[in-house]
Amino acid sequence: MKLKNKKIGAAIFTFAILAFLALGFLLNKKLLDTPVKELSQGKIKFGEFVDDVEGAYKSGVAFKNDFVNINGLFARATGRNHYNGVSRLKNGMLIYGEVPLADMSDSAQGLIEFNSYLNKNGIDYLYVQAPVKVDLQGKLLYEGTVAYGNQNADQLLGILKENNVDCIDLRTDIAATPELVEKYFFNTDHHWTPEGAFKAFEIVLNDLYEKYPDANIDLSLTDPDKWNVTEYQNCFLGSHGKRVGIFYAGVDDFLLYTPKFDTDMSMYIPKHKLYYSGTFDEAVAIHKDYLENRDLFNENPYCVYIGGDYPIVHHRNQNASSDLKVLILKDSFSLPFQSFMATAFKEVDVIDPRHFTDCTVAEYISVSKPDIVITLLNPSVFDFPQYYKNGTSNAEYHDKQTAENVIYQRGEVTIVAKPENMYTYNVLKNGAKFNTKYKISFDDVEFLAGDSKCITVALYNSETKQFACNYAFDIDYCRKNGGFEWTFVSPEKQEGNLQILIYAGRHSQTGGNTVRFTNVTVTEYN
Repeated sequence: MKLKNKKIGAAIFTFAILAFLALGFLLNKKLLDTPVKELSQGKIKFGEFVDDVEGAYKSGVAFKNDFVNINGLFARATGRNHYNGVSRLKNGMLIYGEVPLADMSDSAQGLIEFNSYLNKNGIDYLYVQAPVKVDLQGKLLYEGTVAYGNQNADQLLGILKENNVDCIDLRTDIAATPELVEKYFFNTDHHWTPEGAFKAFEIVLNDLYEKYPDANIDLSLTDPDKWNVTEYQNCFLGSHGKRVGIFYAGVDDFLLYTPKFDTDMSMYIPKHKLYYSGTFDEAVAIHKDYLENRDLFNENPYCVYIGGDYPIVHHRNQNASSDLKVLILKDSFSLPFQSFMATAFKEVDVIDPRHFTDCTVAEYISVSKPDIVITLLNPSVFDFPQYYKNGTSNAEYHDKQTAENVIYQRGEVTIVAKPENMYTYNVLKNGAKFNTKYKISFDDVEFLAGDSKCITVALYNSETKQFACNYAFDIDYCRKNGGFEWTFVSPEKQEGNLQILIYAGRHSQTGGNTVRFTNVTVTEYN
């Protein structure tokens, strides 16, 4: 009798799902009309037809998220462990559907050469292996699951260590066992949780403390008791979960770490010319709305820190005890990690090599001169060559540009912005050269009218209407920590007219400002 009832229940369940899918097809049938018509008239080929249908359904399908949820429920109910590019682990957590075995020798060689370039220029290098969401023994994997992230990492680390590249393997403390994976990773996303990132912060900061005993690194920042931990329940559907819905592996909670100690920080995102300043909550944890809205399919609470992956981010922290200048080369695992690191050091720059195009990474290092460069990668990004080709030959060219030629110098520059003009600037140099190193500096800035927390400077192509690069001086920070100076490299591309600009405050917010700069200098290096 029980068996019969189970069969009846399964039949009803299947019928209900099929009925919902059929209803959805009828409601969305109009999405097929144009592609079908164009295919029948010979206007498009079958491959284009498939692409058009897929695009139409992705952008315009009614009840799209409901379909994802129902399909995921059906896949879960029928025992499917691999579905829509996602695989289940034995504990129910989700991972990428396939991570193939890779030859990491060329990638390792790129990092070895990068390390050599940095060491030759007196800059330390640290490679940090972030974990992948599989235990080191693979006990969580179902038979047949293709997940070679750990094997790829083993090979890369082995080659780096053989060549005396300084490495930290976070997997031992964060993903060695199934229990650690469950503790430090989201169920529905490939990223570690803020708790996992905080553990990484603790390990890396301790390592730096040992390397730099005189750098005033405050190890107490890794004490969990110095941080508020706020729990947001059922608010996060990760990148894997969005593919299979809320019924396949559930919805994640989120623990938000924010400091109990006083913070006075700023963060600048050049791509969007976004500037944030104030406490950690105001300058780093800027998207609590992602946690509060609980918009599972359309927002990404993992980006509560920083806001997302950007080409470059500048963190400045007046309250930090250490003057050590840190550059982090990152993937998305860095978002919470770099946020915690920004509490420990006065200057932390963060570059995502996948998106950074201002110049090569090595060129940026050549002009910014950090004390240490940290690469933090998880195995899912090993196939991005940007992480291993850092443009050291370009940097070596600019390293040789040591002759200084002052091309602009004024004892006083005053910029007056009308109330309605939010983009007021002065051109310090028109017709700047390509593939050349420049420096903008001034002694101080005074607001005779209006106010701003920062001053924006930029290299702008007036013909293409594009910013080649830009920077924001945190005014209070610069006054207390060595002055106002920005060194940059102009692009190699020989096209357009380059201008060096200085704004009457923050780009897009100059209206009503009158700003006086003292001893403004532009230096060109040959």
